[in-house]
Amino acid sequence: MTDTKTQLPPSLKKVMLEINKKYQKNIIGTGTDNLVMERISTGIQGLDKILGGGFMCGRMVELFGLPAAGKSITSLLTIKQVQDKGLDCIYIDVEKSFDAEFAKLFGVNVDKLIIVNLSIGEEIVDTVAKLLSSQPGVIVIDSVAAMLPKEEMDKSAEENTMALKARLMSRGLSKLNALNKKTLIIWINQMRSTLAMFGAKTTTTGGRALGHYVSIKLEVRQGEKITADGKKTGEVIGQAMLYHCVKNKTAQPFGKYSCKFIYNKGVEEV
Repeated sequence: MTDTKTQLPPSLKKVMLEINKKYQKNIIGTGTDNLVMERISTGIQGLDKILGGGFMCGRMVELFGLPAAGKSITSLLTIKQVQDKGLDCIYIDVEKSFDAEFAKLFGVNVDKLIIVNLSIGEEIVDTVAKLLSSQPGVIVIDSVAAMLPKEEMDKSAEENTMALKARLMSRGLSKLNALNKKTLIIWINQMRSTLAMFGAKTTTTGGRALGHYVSIKLEVRQGEKITADGKKTGEVIGQAMLYHCVKNKTAQPFGKYSCKFIYNKGVEEV
């Protein structure tokens, strides 16, 4: 491979060195300086493949879909992979729905998993910003839909609070994006129906900012339920999970993959 640095004019290389020295870190360089992109596996080989090798470290990801689609399952499987690397994992339980026994089914070491119980959006953003200084492996926020802007908390249910969360997300995401260096941040989001007569019939909560800031936007859908006896009336022991990568700035986008998840056994690759 040709060393592109040797092709740079001496005057430009000198300026680059001066800039990096001024900020005491490498903020400027050539494209070949960042050829190796470290990724974290989701624990599902087929899903990793359509993502380009897994989720990229230092980036933000959005998992969105209808209830019970498999968003939390996907995040817990990813946490397990991060823990296997010996990295710290943080789960911000906005919905107050985290269950340690359920997490253990996915191989998560709950004794080492850090749980944060917050609901106010501004507090969540500030907490994540502080946690990023310790460079944990992954931070999961579950979920965007449950985050409550402080101004909305202070108002009565009758008062108009339109777009408060969208403004919160716009401000918060720009801050976290600037601070993040090595941490994978996973935002779990819900899909809602719209009242539009034309165009998309569904949307996600929190405005449009999240879709712009994330490197990967992954839709998760629930497939058919898997029963013990193979009949619709039997005991449900698992479900199919359908993935559609609607945005990917780290690899080829629009990939699709499906797999089966058996609750007490794990993923069965299709």
